[in-house]
Amino acid sequence: MESNRNLELKTYLIMISGLTLLTGFNSFISGGNQFITNNLPLPGILQIVLNMLIVLFLYGLLGLYGIKIGREFNLPGIWPDSYPGFRYWLEPAVLGLGLTALYIVLDLSFAPIHNLGYLPQPELPEAILVVLISAISGELLFRLFLIPFGAYLIVMLWRNFGGIGLEAKEQIIKRVFWPLAGISGVVYVFSYLPNLIYSYGVESLFNLPVPLLIQLLLMYGSLGMLAAWQYRRQGFLAAVQVHFWAALFWHIGWGGIF
Repeated sequence: MESNRNLELKTYLIMISGLTLLTGFNSFISGGNQFITNNLPLPGILQIVLNMLIVLFLYGLLGLYGIKIGREFNLPGIWPDSYPGFRYWLEPAVLGLGLTALYIVLDLSFAPIHNLGYLPQPELPEAILVVLISAISGELLFRLFLIPFGAYLIVMLWRNFGGIGLEAKEQIIKRVFWPLAGISGVVYVFSYLPNLIYSYGVESLFNLPVPLLIQLLLMYGSLGMLAAWQYRRQGFLAAVQVHFWAALFWHIGWGGIF
């Protein structure tokens, strides 16, 4: 058990460190246009450093807190309980490819409906950074943290968190996991909207057509549910893999064509 905890912590620290460095590099090539720093009157280098600090401390602490709460509900941590075999690495790639096929069908179907064309795609080399950053940060916030934290808030309604045994907590998470996964998927969709508002040059969310919002809900809602399924079965790293492969095939594969 102790060795598993050490491996989990080391893996998490490596992922957070990598995410911090990737964020800094992406901020450098995009002029610091990430998070809130593009609205701050700071020199470019300070914006980059601030972005990296936000990831290192805010994201890092939220992820650790999610792992801690998840253990209270007997949710998986970073790795699966058993030794990961070949299927552990193959299954997320297959799911990511399937998600990309769904994305393409939806993009082709909805583009003539909302008359905004295909969804905007980042260009290389930024696309590679977007794939890596979105896979780690998205799953950290919306699966690893938000689902256990939502379950914790539900338990807190009874004002008796410390007195509920592990068996009762497992029953609670069985009932609320998928509703929380759906909510986290919707929240993820809304977190993506500022990028679209900027890309399309509209003033606010209300200027985006409803068919476009439906398309995003179908696309990223399905991603959220499949990633949550992998997280529930195999742990956080499996969810990251689903997100990574879907983003890779979508942004670099399909995005490279159109």
